[in-house]
Amino acid sequence: MSKERDVDYFVMGPVWDFDIAFNNDNRIPNATTRLMTNAAHEPRTWINRFMQDDTFKDALKARWNAKKGELRSLTGYVDELAKLLDMSQKANFKRWEIKNQALGHANPAPASYQEAITQLKNYLEARYNFLDVEFNKW
Repeated sequence: MSKERDVDYFVMGPVWDFDIAFNNDNRIPNATTRLMTNAAHEPRTWINRFMQDDTFKDALKARWNAKKGELRSLTGYVDELAKLLDMSQKANFKRWEIKNQALGHANPAPASYQEAITQLKNYLEARYNFLDVEFNKW
């Protein structure tokens, strides 16, 4: 995160590391039910400072509550994408034997495409429920 000069906002990005996203980083046990303010890798200076600011926390809570309805539908979107990608994933794994490939700090790969879809949907549902409780405590 950086502060751009001559503007009143912070810039974050790019977003990456989706290979170890969605509770798939074995260095952070069960990230599903943890806030990254105390579970993410160091340095956490910016986020920890933001969390000391009640105005920031109020804005985060308000934004969560304004957008959480859209997030609730993510598991349905996963199902839609799974169907669209089914033929491609079959061709991918026929060509590349990578199902058992270790990916750095990632957890072991799911045994099947369907198991991966189920794991992702379970994570999204549990994470949503956790964040909804946590953010609304403020």
